[in-house]
Amino acid sequence: MQKKQKSYIYWAGTLALAGVLLLLALRTVDWQETLAVLTGGRLDLLLLACLILNGSYFARSLRWRVLLSAAQQISPLNVYGATMVGYLGNDFLPARAGELMRTVLLGRHTGLSQSFILGTIVTERIIDTVAVLGLGSGAILALPVLNQMLPAELSNAIRVTGLIAIPMIIALLLTGQAQSLFRRVLPRLPLSEGLRLRIVDVLENFGRGLQSFLHPSRALNLTALTLIIWLMDAGAAVVVAQSLSLSLTIIEALFLMTALALSSALPSTPGYLGVYQFVAVTLLPLFGLSPSDALAHLIAFQASAYVVVTIWGLWGMWRLSTPVETKPGGTN
Repeated sequence: MQKKQKSYIYWAGTLALAGVLLLLALRTVDWQETLAVLTGGRLDLLLLACLILNGSYFARSLRWRVLLSAAQQISPLNVYGATMVGYLGNDFLPARAGELMRTVLLGRHTGLSQSFILGTIVTERIIDTVAVLGLGSGAILALPVLNQMLPAELSNAIRVTGLIAIPMIIALLLTGQAQSLFRRVLPRLPLSEGLRLRIVDVLENFGRGLQSFLHPSRALNLTALTLIIWLMDAGAAVVVAQSLSLSLTIIEALFLMTALALSSALPSTPGYLGVYQFVAVTLLPLFGLSPSDALAHLIAFQASAYVVVTIWGLWGMWRLSTPVETKPGGTN
């Protein structure tokens, strides 16, 4: 009952936050202007944006594959399919259910430990957090208008995320020491031998996933792919703006992408309804767009992403629906 009550409170708070942010975002929007911008968009450029976004998702799957290679070499198409299943789940289901979906599907399909896979996903998130902070800070330095007009909430969010990222990175580096300590403490706990072995196996696989980036060649590949991913996302945002006859530079688009990524850490509904609209309508007017233009841009950008994610996410579910790669690795 307590768990249910906490769940109800969490979702009530999440829906309330989404509703408040959506109202704040839409209060200055002229819907006729937004509709006019959207209906005047160029379909060919929107299709180009879809291709660029698809390239970004594929680059994300290659980055994840680099982390997974610490345990096993997996087919790029299988990792891409699992990646898209994850985004499909995150876009349409609550509580970032996509992360669990791709963990289970890829684990069953390949035989890899699901604990290890989950560890690589957490590592991915930490890498992206560091990238968001670095690219966002660089964009602020490159855009003087941001230093003068950036909302205090966004500046504070960047600082808070930075404070969170530092202990996360330290925790990654100390995972090995933590595992060693836990192995010494675990035998003293009143647990059965079977349960103790199970806990050790899960923790070791999870820690191995977390530490999978601690290799020079993998770290170099991860850095290069992370930069490519964020530049492609920003490039897609620029193409979407051009399709709507709006002006947005690559640096402005890059900052928009980092701001949206930061906002995704907030409790939100599927598709980040309310959160994303608030960020776009608050931030893009700093670059000369009206609130109506900003909303039109976000709608077109999210629609392009949803087309890509839905098509390839469903394909990924079909591809990974049966276990094929039955290499050893456990199914924890």
